[in-house]
Amino acid sequence: MNTAWRTTLGYSAIAVAFFVVSVGFVLVQVHSAQSAPTTAIDRSIAKLNDEIRNQPNESKFYLGLAGAYVQKIRETADSSYYATIDKTLDEAARVDPTNAHIDAMRATVQNGRHHFAQGRELILKAIQQDPHVADFYGIEADSEIELGMYSEAERTLQTMSDLKPNYSAFTRIAYLRELTGDIQGAQDALKRAIAAGSTYTENVAWVYVELGLLQMRKSLSDAKMSFDTALQIEPQYAPALEGLGKVAYAEGNAAEALSDFSQAFALRPLAQYAIDLGDVYSVQGDTAKAAQEYSLARVAYEKTSSSGVSTDMEYSLFHADHGDSATALEKAKRAYADRPSIYGADAYAWALYKNDRAKEATQYVRQALRLGQNDPLIVFHAGMIAQANGHIGEAHAYFKKAESLNPHFSIFYRPILAQKLTP
Repeated sequence: MNTAWRTTLGYSAIAVAFFVVSVGFVLVQVHSAQSAPTTAIDRSIAKLNDEIRNQPNESKFYLGLAGAYVQKIRETADSSYYATIDKTLDEAARVDPTNAHIDAMRATVQNGRHHFAQGRELILKAIQQDPHVADFYGIEADSEIELGMYSEAERTLQTMSDLKPNYSAFTRIAYLRELTGDIQGAQDALKRAIAAGSTYTENVAWVYVELGLLQMRKSLSDAKMSFDTALQIEPQYAPALEGLGKVAYAEGNAAEALSDFSQAFALRPLAQYAIDLGDVYSVQGDTAKAAQEYSLARVAYEKTSSSGVSTDMEYSLFHADHGDSATALEKAKRAYADRPSIYGADAYAWALYKNDRAKEATQYVRQALRLGQNDPLIVFHAGMIAQANGHIGEAHAYFKKAESLNPHFSIFYRPILAQKLTP
């Protein structure tokens, strides 16, 4: 969750839990379908496949298998599993074509692929069939948040929590609170999610990472404790190692940060970790090593896109900072049309700015800030755009606000912000 620490790549990884895989978390390598079951989720998948072989006309086993692969994607960030889920749900529909849970799972997959309008259409169909399933409303809220339908999402999450106040409800509530600037409320909701627990230990470890990222806004020591706790729950947990790397860098220990990021990348070769490494090298002036890491991120985007996940918004931000500005604008325009959230608006504004169209960017800055000045990266972008438009006082106010929200919001932008705030 890039909540307290915004990289050049993405936004909130709380969304990872909802959308199953964020483009910031993409494998550079393809999984092996023949690997032996070594984890709890692999064993569950193997058991469900056995159940299907024994009872091929029971839809509950296909749905269970699809859900297990959703968890597999959470744990590996390997979006190529979506094709397997599609086939599994086709089989479920063959034996039980009117089951609302099949539409709900398809909605989860569409959200995971960042096709949120399609996801919302499918989940509304499922809710119409069975309006008493709490988890259905969580999936609906996932779609609505990414479509910029924040009031609707708030009502939807109220319905969900009224039906079943559990881990899934609390993590979503935390994300919505964060978006509206209620950081303490978001942390409280995450702590309630931890207390509620989850079937999978990875999910609980993930919440501790999300909590740590929020805590980085005010307390690096608290954040470190949360990341360490995640590692105790899930040893060699790459997101927690990344979190520790962010703390180390914030404390001025770049060597330790590089070590932590490298360990995370070795465990799970993801674009996000490559970008972390690239940003550290870039700030240090090692352009050759930075370029090498950024090239791995490009490969990851291409692989993710080939598995049917829309990468337009995230890839636009990456291109705006590390690639081609024209490509950034092309992708941002398409992303904003598909995902008119505050983050879609921010990506579009930033791409316009990078193409020397700061005046046009202003209207999208307003859209990006419509929930308030709560995200330090969005606020920083707003300052850069205001400065380009000659609004020096306004720009300085934005820069001060970004600093107050989270002085450690980015490896890449931190030196630039410090320069802007120097008298």
